This record gives sequence, structure tokens and C-alpha cells, in this order.
Amino acid sequence: MPIEAHIVRWQGGQSILVSEGPDSASAAIVVMVPGTPQTRVGTRRQFVLLARRLAENGISTVRFDRAGFGDSEGACLPLEPEAADLAAVMQHTKESTPDGEPVWLLGLCDDASQAALFAAAKTPISGLILLNPWLEDTDNHNASENEAQFTHPSEGPRPTGLLRPTPNK
Repeated sequence: MPIEAHIVRWQGGQSILVSEGPDSASAAIVVMVPGTPQTRVGTRRQFVLLARRLAENGISTVRFDRAGFGDSEGACLPLEPEAADLAAVMQHTKESTPDGEPVWLLGLCDDASQAALFAAAKTPISGLILLNPWLEDTDNHNASENEAQFTHPSEGPRPTGLLRPTPNK
């Protein structure tokens, strides 16, 4: 499994990006966006282990530290569609990816929400994998203007099958 490290710069900082993939051609790329204050390694090495398992199954991964965490520089960024660090990582990934190879975003916790915001406003991606995202409860009309209401993912519908990347059409 080839593993490469790159430095990705954005306005206000830089991060070390680690890409890992199968020995043969990749079926897709999953960009892992860790939840803050996680790093590209993850709690108990969860992102490292997941990256290696995906590589064994023909899928490449890109892992990086969000601004202000781990080996990255810069201040911690708020949840926003323009996330400069994620934009730089996605640009690097797109530039170093063969045309047509699907690129997915995998986000954990608050950065699952960051991935969704980014995908809605920025670079076209093949899909989202959201683990424990923060979801706004728009049906709760009793919340004050300054109070955020969130629905835990366990309260929503259950997935019925494993999500698999498919080629862009």
C-alpha cells in the first residue's frame, strides 16, 4: 500500500496531508475530515485503520489535520461552507486524481456537518459519508433564536445498506 505525505497550504496556514491507496488502480478516493479536536490519525488510530482497510478493498484515502489541530498551522476555523483548509485539500486531491475517479467526503461529528456544508457550496463530489453529524432540528419551533437544536442521528431513519462509491456518469 503506497503512503505519501504532502504539505498543503491555504491562506492562514498549512497542513500535512497523508494519502494512502491500494497497490493497483483505485476505485475511488475518500477524503477523511476528522471531527475537532481529532487529527488525521483519529481516536485509537481509527482513521489509520479505516484507511488501510479501504486500501485493501481498492479505495484510496486522504487524511489531514484541520486548521489549528495536530500538525496543521493556523487558527481553528468555524463551521462554514468556505473552509479554507478543506478547500485546499480538495483542490490538491482533484489535481492529483485521474479524471473521472469518484471523490467522496467522509466527515466525523462536527466535521461531518462541515463536509456537508462544503459539498453543498463548493466542489462537486461523488458522495458524502457522514458519521454522527450535527443536524439542525427545523421542526422544533420552541427554540429561541439564539439556541441551536440538534437531532441525534440515532433518532432518524436507519441506513438500509452499505454505501458504495459509483463512477460519475
